[in-house]
Amino acid sequence: IKKIYSSIQRQELKDIEIIFVDDASTDESAKVIKLLMEKDKRIVYLKNEVNKRAFYSRYKGVLNSKGNYVLVIDPDDLLINNILIKAYGTAIKYDLDIVQFYMMIGYYNSPHLWSDLKYSSGILKGNSEIRKIFYYGISRNLPDKLIRRETFIKSIKFMKPEYYELDYHINDDDTAFFGLIHVAQSYGFLEQIGYFYILRYPTPENHKKFLDGLNSGFESMANIFRYFYYQSDNIFLLESEYR
Repeated sequence: IKKIYSSIQRQELKDIEIIFVDDASTDESAKVIKLLMEKDKRIVYLKNEVNKRAFYSRYKGVLNSKGNYVLVIDPDDLLINNILIKAYGTAIKYDLDIVQFYMMIGYYNSPHLWSDLKYSSGILKGNSEIRKIFYYGISRNLPDKLIRRETFIKSIKFMKPEYYELDYHINDDDTAFFGLIHVAQSYGFLEQIGYFYILRYPTPENHKKFLDGLNSGFESMANIFRYFYYQSDNIFLLESEYR
């Protein structure tokens, strides 16, 4: 928490709110956040009474936010290169619902293992064009995207509660991305690395947790595809079959 807060604090964009959603933590997270709140009045603290996992917690943060744009980040990662002001500037300049930038992924303190994940470039306008990018190998992560708050809320309303209240294990980002590309009308790419996604070193415990989540993850993705098939005039499966 201290590391991600420091990376936020170093950003040039200062007129922001920093929302921490405590997902019923049992460690010292709440104590650390409350100490930070004493020094930084931009911090907002929200807490789930029971563990709801990332999908629900992220939406809770968005619904309680006040800014025009939101960036969903994980507490064990880092923001770099003044990405907030660059992404926000791009969003305002081109009036974009979503601005995607580059992400680096690897193990902390092992930069030789990290590589940047690059995708498309340019500006897309119109929802039909935005939906197509799903088939072009686009990143379905959330932390590499600055998202218009109004668009994010529309995506929440589009989806039934049964989809964003379920425990999706490894598919939190995929599920949210499906909702976003259904409602977004403009999408831009900023060719700038702005996010470090930090991997955890493998241990028997987290390896078992990952394997245990695979089956439920695949099942949830099947449910999502079925859901969007019936909600989106069959556009996903029709385009897939055509390609």
